[in-house]
Amino acid sequence: MVSTSKKCKHCTREFRTNNKNLNKSEFEYCSVCRKNHKKCEVCGEEIFVQARTCSKKCAYELRKKSWKETCGTEHNFSKHSSSRKKWEARLKIEEGIENVFQREEVKKKSQKAHLEKLGVDNPSKSPLIQKKKENTCLKNHKVKHGWSLTEKVNKTMLKKYGQLRITNGDKISKWRREVLRPKMEKLGIWIPLSELSEYQLYSYNVWAITNEQLRNFGHLINKDLLNENKSIDIWKEKWSIDHKFSISSGFKKKISPEIIGSIINLEIIKFANNSSKQSNCSISLGQLIKDYKNFINENKIN
Repeated sequence: MVSTSKKCKHCTREFRTNNKNLNKSEFEYCSVCRKNHKKCEVCGEEIFVQARTCSKKCAYELRKKSWKETCGTEHNFSKHSSSRKKWEARLKIEEGIENVFQREEVKKKSQKAHLEKLGVDNPSKSPLIQKKKENTCLKNHKVKHGWSLTEKVNKTMLKKYGQLRITNGDKISKWRREVLRPKMEKLGIWIPLSELSEYQLYSYNVWAITNEQLRNFGHLINKDLLNENKSIDIWKEKWSIDHKFSISSGFKKKISPEIIGSIINLEIIKFANNSSKQSNCSISLGQLIKDYKNFINENKIN
């Protein structure tokens, strides 16, 4: 059988092949190149290596495809992947924790490293880190603190969790009721609830709800204005919280503290205006009830 010398199309080395194979496309390459000749499984580019892809980028894309099939996500350890959930379940059963950062040895090791590097047990306590955070926020967003970006924060919360940032009101109320109140009553700073008049108890409940509503929905009425009080010297120019339908009117009309303390009945106004308003109402009872019902329906609150 007659053979002919030929130059490899890929590596340019000369090799010999039978004349009957001269016109076959696969014999454009030497035996070494021909052995590994294939197309990248991601982009389709010709490759001459044992790998299934042509580059690290394509290799990562192939891994993501594989993880999507086996774990349901594009990474085998992302938040919603099946492998991550199995790992978290195992941690919960074996150690009673949700992530490794809750391990006592990890906490101690982290604190030790922070003390050595920053002189504090938590990076957020370091003036250097605090200044760095402020500079980054000023550079990127023109504000000192990320929480000032109310619209951006809300958009992110809705995208990630399907709701706005909601504090654990039950936990805070429990702490105030079981820890703070007994302590303040013992010191004589707060009057015991049992000694409050009916109106005082009503007002107390309204303000408890008001504070919780401000924590959860304060962005709706620009609660950040209250932070400006630190830099305002004239008392009458300071900002204050106003109940549009006043607490005293709510008590007289026997309106639930839940409604009077709701965010839809709150506004931030100057202290002087709030003082002159006294117990007058800037909203009718009918409008208050209507706004409250709309707010409950829009936010799907039970």
